[in-house]
Amino acid sequence: MKASHRRTALLLTMSLVTALVTLDTTITGVILPSIGRSLHANFSQLEWVISGYMLPFAALLLPAGAWSDFAGRKRTTVIGLGIFAIASLLCGLAPTANWLVAARIVQGAAAALLPTASIAVMGHAFRGEERLRAFALFGSVIGIATVAGPIVGGLIASLVGWQWAFLVNPPLCLLLIWATIVLADESKDPAAKDFDLPGVVTSTAMLGLLTSGLIAVNAEGLFAPSVLLRFALAIGFCGLFLKAEKTHRQPMMDLSLLRHAPFLGAVTSMLGYASTAQILIFYGPLYLQSTFHVSPLMAGLWMSPFAVPLFLMPKWTTPLARRFPPGPLLAAGLTLTFFGNVWMALLAHAADYPLFAVGMGIAGVGAGVLNGESAKAFFVAIPPERSGLASGLGTTTRFSGLLIAVAVMGAIYSHAGFTAVFAVQAAVALVAGLTTYQLFRDTAVPAITTRSAPVID
Repeated sequence: MKASHRRTALLLTMSLVTALVTLDTTITGVILPSIGRSLHANFSQLEWVISGYMLPFAALLLPAGAWSDFAGRKRTTVIGLGIFAIASLLCGLAPTANWLVAARIVQGAAAALLPTASIAVMGHAFRGEERLRAFALFGSVIGIATVAGPIVGGLIASLVGWQWAFLVNPPLCLLLIWATIVLADESKDPAAKDFDLPGVVTSTAMLGLLTSGLIAVNAEGLFAPSVLLRFALAIGFCGLFLKAEKTHRQPMMDLSLLRHAPFLGAVTSMLGYASTAQILIFYGPLYLQSTFHVSPLMAGLWMSPFAVPLFLMPKWTTPLARRFPPGPLLAAGLTLTFFGNVWMALLAHAADYPLFAVGMGIAGVGAGVLNGESAKAFFVAIPPERSGLASGLGTTTRFSGLLIAVAVMGAIYSHAGFTAVFAVQAAVALVAGLTTYQLFRDTAVPAITTRSAPVID
C-alpha cells in the first residue's frame, strides 16, 4: 500500500472509531420505545439505558486521554474497541432491562477510551497542512454520524428490531481493530513515566458527580437536596483534583494551561459549539415532532438543512484555515450559529417548516465550521506529545457542555417553550464567539500549520 493511501486509510479508520461512539450515543434515544415494549421496562429503567452510558463516558474521558499518553494511543484504541464490542454484544442479547443497563455502563466506559485515543493518534500522525485536511475529513465523518443516528435508529427499530442497533457493533469493531493494528504506529508521551493515579481518581469522581447531578436535574429539579449534594461533592473533588495536580511529579493536566489564552479559547469555542449547535441534534427533532406531528424518522430527514452543512463545511473551511488564525474562524462559526438560533426563535411559533429550515441551515453552516475547528483548537494550545490530553480535554469539554445544555435547555423548554430555548442558545453563541475571538487574538496562522510543537508559556 502506498504511503499516501496508508495515511488516508489511517485517517478514515480513526474517524470511524469516533463516529461509532457518536452514532451509538445518538441512535439510542430513537429506539427507547421499542426497548421498553420488548423488555417491559419502566420509565426509570429506560432513563438508565441513556444515563448508564453517559455517566462512565463523561467521567472517564479526561483520565482516558492521560492513559493513552502514558500507555500508548494505539494500544488504548484496540483495548477500547475490544471492550466496546463485547459490551455491545451483551446489549443486543440482553434478556432484561437491568441486564441492558449493566451492559450499557460497560459500553460507556469503553467508549470513553475511543475518541480520546483515536483523535490522539490523528494528532500525532498528522501535522501542518496534513492536519488541516485530516480534521476536515474527521469533522465531516462525525457530522454524518451525529445526524444519521436518529435516522438509522428509526430504520433499525422499524425493520429488524432494536437489538441490531447494538449487534452491528461487534463486527465493525473487529474490522476497526484489524485496521488500527495494521495502519497505526504506536505513540505515547515520552515524558510520561509516572501515571497520575490521584489525578485520575479525583477527576473521575468530580466528573461523575457533576454528570450524575446534571442527569438528575430534569427529574428531581435543580434545587433538590440530592442534586445540590452531588454538585457540592463535585466542587469538593475539583479542589482535591487541583491540589493533586499541583503536587504530583507528573500531573495528568498541566495547570499552567489555565493561564494560556489559546487553551481557554479552545474551551470556550467547544462549549459554545456543544451548547448552541450540537444540542440542536436533540431539540431539533423534538421541535419538529411536537410542532408538525411527524414521525421520528421523518423528523430526522427534516433535519437535513442542519445536517448537510454540518457534513460539508469542515472540508470547505480547510482553505480558510490556511489563511486565517483560529480566532476569526471559530468566532465566525459561533456568529452564524447565533443568527441561526435567532431566526429559529423568531419563527418557532409560525409552524412554517420551509422558513424555519432556513434558520436550521444557517445554524448548520456555523456548526459545520465549528465541528472540525473546535477540536483542532486544542491541538493548537497543547504540544503534540500530549495529544492524548488534548483530545481528552476537547472531548470532555464538548460532552460536559452538551450535558449542561441538555439540562438547562430542558428546564427552559418545560417552562417557556422552544422560542426561549433558541433565544438562550443565541445569547450563549454570541458571548462564546466574542470571548473566543478575544482569547485567540494573538494567535497567528502558523500556530495551526507549523510542524513544530506550539509553545505554551
